[in-house]
Amino acid sequence: MSRGKVGLYLGVASAGAVVVDNRKVVSLAKFDLSSFEEETQDTLNEEIRWEALINRTLREAGAQAKDIYVSITDRDFIFRSFEIPLMKRREITSSLIYEIEKYIPFKMGELRWDYRFVRFPKEKKIDISFVGIRNDNFQKIKDILKRLNLNSIYTEPSSLSIIRIIKSLPRLSHLKNFALLDFTKSEVYLTFFYYNLPIFNRYLVIPKEGDNINLDKLIEAVRLSFLYFKREYKFFEPEKMLVISNSQNENLVASLKGDLQIETENVPLKTFIRRENAEIEHLKALGVAERDNYPLSFAPYLLTTQEQLAGKGEKIAPLRIGLISFLGILGVLMSVFLSSFMENRLSAERELVKKESKLVLPEGIASWLKIEQEIASKSKRVSSLKNLAAPLNKISPFLEKLPYFLPQGLWLEGLELAPYRDKYRVILRGNIFLSDAYQERLEIDKFISDLKNKEEIKSLFSNIEMTSSERRRAREFMITFFAIKLE
Repeated sequence: MSRGKVGLYLGVASAGAVVVDNRKVVSLAKFDLSSFEEETQDTLNEEIRWEALINRTLREAGAQAKDIYVSITDRDFIFRSFEIPLMKRREITSSLIYEIEKYIPFKMGELRWDYRFVRFPKEKKIDISFVGIRNDNFQKIKDILKRLNLNSIYTEPSSLSIIRIIKSLPRLSHLKNFALLDFTKSEVYLTFFYYNLPIFNRYLVIPKEGDNINLDKLIEAVRLSFLYFKREYKFFEPEKMLVISNSQNENLVASLKGDLQIETENVPLKTFIRRENAEIEHLKALGVAERDNYPLSFAPYLLTTQEQLAGKGEKIAPLRIGLISFLGILGVLMSVFLSSFMENRLSAERELVKKESKLVLPEGIASWLKIEQEIASKSKRVSSLKNLAAPLNKISPFLEKLPYFLPQGLWLEGLELAPYRDKYRVILRGNIFLSDAYQERLEIDKFISDLKNKEEIKSLFSNIEMTSSERRRAREFMITFFAIKLE
């Protein structure tokens, strides 16, 4: 049995699995659903056949882990793209729901989905990439895996799995606007990416000639889909068409380049998996298994609409603001308390000085010099407390404005406040969840950069830096926890 992360691809009529250790494919396997029809005369329930297919594939691959990463055929997914006016991040989710409902023949409550977006401030718009899967289909896969004592810790459409690996090549990493054609003998997909986000995906029926693919008809089907896409998305100019399959496809690439008038490149499968029996199904399984090692602009976490609103949308802002408002009110109360405390102390000191001036002390009890030294010491302490109270009063506006600097997916868990060189040191502790370690670190860095560039914060803190960052599991999710110091 092989140890390591397990990636599983579930296609239209096949399943492929890989076991990955330290970014290397340790073992792999792939079987077609039709193999069970050949081995038995019985008509098996479809779910039972898939259960047997998955079990055989994972067993043949020597997979030992029970927590697996799953890539699903794009045919089961809805891909949509939208353009909406510029708005705040927390408003996008609720706006998106109304747009999606126009395009699906069922209720939003029956859908699991996620989205990413690109802002275009000059054009005053936001372009959104949306993917969704019907909850019944999603749950059917979860139930099959559960019966096999397996847990899918992450599920995504296969086009994102495969492009994650392809974009890991340095010579292709710069591409933003491109098309991807991937196919086997049983399924063909054409996906267009805009700023690395999928905006159009089409499943093409396999044109067969005997047992082989009819390349002429395949080229015609791709050409018609390409022309349809260009009519619907006039703003989009792809830089390149990438083609990947189980064969070299020189004739296909040359024909597409001529017909579509676009630079077309064949990406050899063996670039990524150097095994004779490697197939596209294995590459898709590899892509989802390596999602933490290869950053991708869109690594969706498929949630219900209710979960999206609770975790990413309308409810997240009140939760953040509630926390920060509480901290802000706490800071104001502390300021008021210290100010009141200082005034009381000063009044008491003045009263004490007056009374001490009227005292006639017997000889030998104490000298006036010692009394004056004690008074000077107390006065110095009072001045120090007043100096500490002054910056504390300034911190409360910072706490009130802090919610507006928080990026998507970031939560604050606590705030520590302590005197530091006649000022105050603030330690912010929290976590961020974006289903992508690289993207989470970028958002934390951006958050720190935003803090450093705000004038009202510069006047309070001369040094802002991250003191710790750790990615660890919280329940079933991998989350980045962090601490930021402001001095």
